[in-house]
Amino acid sequence: PKIVTYFREQSVTASIHDLSQKVDNAEFTDAFGMGKEQLETLISQQTVTVPRLMELVPPGTVDPTPFVYDTSMYVLAGFASMALATNLLLKPVCTSTHDKGQI
Repeated sequence: PKIVTYFREQSVTASIHDLSQKVDNAEFTDAFGMGKEQLETLISQQTVTVPRLMELVPPGTVDPTPFVYDTSMYVLAGFASMALATNLLLKPVCTSTHDKGQI
């Protein structure tokens, strides 16, 4: 869960930065009370969010919300592929190494 959250937050932050570039500076300041130079502070306070920015961007701008888990899913798919590869590399233990003593 931590890795999914980490990559999701990275994607959300990148989306916010991308969307904020499409918003007029004056409109951004009117909506959030600070300029774009304070964007990191606004993100950390959760004042600026993707839904709030979507209200301000020009019509026709694609909402990035459905894509915030893409990176997480790619990473998890990579881990699953590595697990499959390691499972395929497993071989039975040679019987000569088995302990033949009484249990």
